[in-house]
Amino acid sequence: MIRVAILVLLCCVAPGALAADDFRYRAPGAFAPNQQGQPRANDRRVYAPDIAFPIRFDPASGESVVLNSQVYGKSPQCAAANYAMPWSDTFCEARGWPMGMCPNGKGHQGVDIRPVRCRNNDSEVVAVEDGTIDRVTAHTTIGLVGGQGRHWRYMHVGPATVLVRPGQKVRKGQVLARVSNILSGIPNTTYHLHLDLSGNIAGPGSRNVYLPPYSSLVDAYRRSVGLPSTVVNGDLVRDPGHEL
Repeated sequence: MIRVAILVLLCCVAPGALAADDFRYRAPGAFAPNQQGQPRANDRRVYAPDIAFPIRFDPASGESVVLNSQVYGKSPQCAAANYAMPWSDTFCEARGWPMGMCPNGKGHQGVDIRPVRCRNNDSEVVAVEDGTIDRVTAHTTIGLVGGQGRHWRYMHVGPATVLVRPGQKVRKGQVLARVSNILSGIPNTTYHLHLDLSGNIAGPGSRNVYLPPYSSLVDAYRRSVGLPSTVVNGDLVRDPGHEL
């Protein structure tokens, strides 16, 4: 009877349950202990609702993707610790780029996403929303213009894996390229996808700035692994079962 009960339990586990159970994330704007910089704390706005997650993975097989720092990770880059939950935000992490939405006026322009597996040209990068490709550089940056003027940059993809060209229309979920380690034209970083988002902020002196993508990606990942969205009135509401 015990064996039968176990079999029944296994047969009824929903696809993606393993990935969903494993999913843990720090709050938007919360850095891990080893990160440096001044985060943009308490901004839970979902600036790009209903996007697809930018790296394809199979939650039904227990695969997961991790957002964390590429600068302050463990060595070697494929160490299990670099692929362990929880996620951490890297928007405004210490960099020298001018950043209007970072507290000290400079920082990391987006987030770093470790692929499903620590291998070159393996994990597929997809369009987060319907839009138009406006840029494909020799150093493997892909630009995507989406809804409401949102602009996405995908960086560090493999040059030989790029499947799109400037001016091409793409659909949400369409494969664009594969994750690599290219920086300034050579293998000069870790295997990861840098993704950033820019758009206009409303109000007096409206201007185009880099926007925090972390909350939008948390919501997209939740939906990918079968967890309900927790977006209420445009903000990511805390889920104590998954958010630290």
